[in-house]
Order: sequence, then C-alpha cells, then structure tokens
Amino acid sequence: MTTLTAAKQWNCSVSWVRHRCKEGMIPLAEKNGIWDIPDTADKPPCTRHRAVVLMKLLQEKSEGNDVELFPGNDMDTFISIYMYLSGNGFITRLKGKKVEKEIGNAKVLNAGIALITSESEDRKERSSKKSKISAELNTKHFKVGIEYEVTSAEKAEG
Repeated sequence: MTTLTAAKQWNCSVSWVRHRCKEGMIPLAEKNGIWDIPDTADKPPCTRHRAVVLMKLLQEKSEGNDVELFPGNDMDTFISIYMYLSGNGFITRLKGKKVEKEIGNAKVLNAGIALITSESEDRKERSSKKSKISAELNTKHFKVGIEYEVTSAEKAEG
C-alpha cells in the first residue's frame, strides 16, 4: 500500500507514515521512488525514539539491572508498544496474555539492535550539523565582517 492508503487506514497524516517508514518502524516497507508498505502492516504505536528507549530498558533488565519496564502510568500504551515490537521481530515473541510478567524475559533481536543503532547515528548526525553565523558592520570609514561556524551541539549549549 502507499503512504496515502496507510494514512487513511490508520487515521494519521501521510508525513507521519513516511517518517515511520524512514526511521524503520514499519518493517518490510521499501522505498522505490515512493514508499511501498505491506498491506498487512500494522500502525506503529510509537516513534522510533520511544521504541528504542523501551528496548534499551529490556537490555538493561536482561543484564540483571533493576529497571522499570513500564515507566509512567499508562500500562496499556506500553503493552501495545511491546506487543508491536514483539510481533514485528524487534524483540523476542511474547506468547501469553500476561505481558507484564513475560516482558522481563524478552530479548532484543537483531532488528531491534539495528533500530537502536540507527537512532544513535541519527542523533549524532543531527548534533554535528554546522551552521554559519555571520555579521557585517559597515561604517563610513571601515567595513568589518565576521563569520563563525557552529555545530548544533554548540548552539544548544549556549
């Protein structure tokens, strides 16, 4: 299906669908000039960032750390995200109806690790983008120009 078809079916914007495709949240979506989304694809319940945060919590839990796998108050939202991740091969399959009990044993699979890696790479790329700042002072007697290159990270600092 196209992004327009998915957007109508999922009751969201075309740009939202395109963005989920681009970030890898819709498995098997391929770009051949336009995005081609499998007809059986489900609407992702969250952004890549949120999925990555939850998968990192799973990794921490599997390493024996005491972490909260359902941070916040909306348990149903977290269960739907974990079920989506499980059903689409990002984490090991959750079989029972008691996700709260099963999720502690789930492992992040290669597709999930790839999603985590792409999130990290995108963040590094965005923070290293450079912008030029320039100013010019032109008076009757002299002309002064200043040009400075600043990264996104430097802008955020101050």
